Amino acid sequence: MITEASKTRYFWHITLALLALAMLVIHPVKAFSKTAYLEGTATYMERMALPPKAVLEVRLVETMKNSRQGKVIAKSSERIRSSVPVKFRLKYNDKKIQRGHQYVLQADIKIDGRVWFTTNERYTVLERDQNTNLILQRVSDEERHTQKGVIFGGWVAVSLDGKPVTGKEDIKMQVTKDGKLSGFSGCNRYFGEVDFRDNAFKTSRMGVTRMACLDRNIANQERRLFDVFDTASVYRLAKGGKELNLLDNNGRTVAVFKR
Repeated sequence: MITEASKTRYFWHITLALLALAMLVIHPVKAFSKTAYLEGTATYMERMALPPKAVLEVRLVETMKNSRQGKVIAKSSERIRSSVPVKFRLKYNDKKIQRGHQYVLQADIKIDGRVWFTTNERYTVLERDQNTNLILQRVSDEERHTQKGVIFGGWVAVSLDGKPVTGKEDIKMQVTKDGKLSGFSGCNRYFGEVDFRDNAFKTSRMGVTRMACLDRNIANQERRLFDVFDTASVYRLAKGGKELNLLDNNGRTVAVFKR
């Protein structure tokens, strides 16, 4: 015989079960990500030893056919502590891999933030279990010096304080990676130091030879160059790293250089 108490308990059991189901619908349980790995080696064919600060960067990229562009799924960056071939182990989230999409491995060897070696071939992965042996190619000196974000190297002035540079000889500027500044100002040679960290451009300890400028226009142009060194505070690279703009504290362009 079903009593009133039994009906009440049954009612509450059903109610609690429905509430629990509703909570699952409103707050679904998140699926745990599955960690996976890609392993292999990276090497290059040049007969040269890498400096102690060399870094190997490996990327797993979802890409279109015959294209190097795509979405980076995972990336690793580690200091190279042995001779080539260098072993790598790239961790990625298997939940980000979509069936039917194509995935490739790309790699760079960087020194002081610049790419010295890079993969030019397509290394398709995830189609089967495999160890991938990446062969990197040497990047040319010109490509290294024009990489985005790299200021050191040689420059020629195009304009100073909004005025085009004139004269038979170029106004030149050389910046080294350790912050040394030197060049030719039209009549004289100059030298000093420059802090270009975090896009700053702040000169110090400047010196110059004492040759007289017989051409007044060239002499005025030389003074504008040294005024630029005094007022410039930041730099911006343009045109793929081939143009250097120096700006003052107000954001005004005070000089333009080119490679």
